[in-house]
Amino acid sequence: MKRFHILGLVFLAMAASGTLLWGGVPGTDIFVPSLARTHGAHGSMWYATAWIHNPGTAEVQVTVSYLRRDQSNPAPMQQTVIVQPGETMKLGDVFQDLFGLEDAKGALRFQSTGKIVVSTRSYNLTTAGLADSQGQFLSGMPAELALAAGEKTSIPGITQPADESFRCNYAMVETVGGTADVRVSLFDRDGVPRASKTYSLAPYQPVQFNLSDLGAGLTVDGGRLDVEVLSGSGKVLTFASMVGNGTLSQDPSTLEMEYELETGGGSGSGVTAGKIASGAVTSGKIADGAVTSSKLAASAVTNSKLASGAVTTSKISASGASSGQVLKASGGSVVWANDETGGLTLPYQGQGSTSGSPLFKVTNASNGTTISANNNSNGFALYAKSASGTAIHALGSGSGHSALDAHATSSGIAVTAIAESGATAALAATNGTFTAIVANGSHGLQVSGPPATAHSVIYGAATGSVGWGVQGVGNASGQRGIVGQSDHGYAVVGE
Repeated sequence: MKRFHILGLVFLAMAASGTLLWGGVPGTDIFVPSLARTHGAHGSMWYATAWIHNPGTAEVQVTVSYLRRDQSNPAPMQQTVIVQPGETMKLGDVFQDLFGLEDAKGALRFQSTGKIVVSTRSYNLTTAGLADSQGQFLSGMPAELALAAGEKTSIPGITQPADESFRCNYAMVETVGGTADVRVSLFDRDGVPRASKTYSLAPYQPVQFNLSDLGAGLTVDGGRLDVEVLSGSGKVLTFASMVGNGTLSQDPSTLEMEYELETGGGSGSGVTAGKIASGAVTSGKIADGAVTSSKLAASAVTNSKLASGAVTTSKISASGASSGQVLKASGGSVVWANDETGGLTLPYQGQGSTSGSPLFKVTNASNGTTISANNNSNGFALYAKSASGTAIHALGSGSGHSALDAHATSSGIAVTAIAESGATAALAATNGTFTAIVANGSHGLQVSGPPATAHSVIYGAATGSVGWGVQGVGNASGQRGIVGQSDHGYAVVGE
């Protein structure tokens, strides 16, 4: 899409009053694309004057670079000047005053520690003296207004008629140290294309051409040039000049590139981000509520752009969240999810790996049950399986307390132990003069084994000099410590 830019003496359209204001464009990196101290056509002798104005309240240091025409300028000649607050420094013969040059053609670049306004005059000085000189005004052009790849501007008023009363030159300069392919196209006053040519600019290279460079014998009266950056990382500023072509008069006129300033009206693209000086838009210049989400480019607001403490809870939308949920990372995004710290959401499963501390540990600092498992239907209330080692290990460290207490109501079974493939269903061992298993009730301990096998249903072994492998005690009249019943073979065998 074509974008228009107006530079030099800038027209600022005031939306409220329609008033036109004239003025230079302040900046900290300013270019004048073409100036000279050299001999010209028809015996003319061209000089250049520059004014540097400091509109601020602190002194500024300005580095002026001379970019030689028709070449790359990676390390140009430079001089530095100090401009006081409110001062306008005049350099009457800028190439001689700053660089001591008798002959110079090219662009000037002004880099400043604070905003400045640069104005220049290019003039033909005759033997009649300065009062009879003929010149043109050239405003310094901020680098922010340079055209990047895909951008285009127009220069209206191009005049080089058949009667040769005027000649027309156009100039360009690359501003960021890149390369740029630039197409220059000529149209007559009716918009009919006349000629076109593509130029390749090197880093910081200024160029200037007569209209005849687009084609020998070209004439136009009041036409226009379109300047478009086709490709490359470079950026380009441009303007044109129409000069009286007589033997006495060399009166020049500046023809400026166009840009559009939008102050609330118009159909143009307005002032884009690339055209705003760094630091120009502060928070105090933005109305409350002016910057909405639709005005922000994707990924434009990064962490470094947020002030400390800027994002408070009141600025976070709770849309889509349920009570108690928190923000969590999920696949590169942040989503609302349940807060699983301090509680489990069922069903729950997980896995881990450890050779020391337990994967799951619960401590009860007071009385009461630490872990309770209850199954109201079929299935296991607590199921433990170990491929190698102990599935459940219970340790009672207090006198008279049980490491594992299982209680069955009605006809239920408190503990079921099943052994397969020669394994031990339940193993109880004591390291001292203690009882490993105590069973109370009408059938405190009931065991059964598969029929017609050689496996032991209960096996008790005492390996010390005292003690019993299995001991049964009947503490009341008519009670039995051990009862054995068998339909075939021995119910109880002791060795």
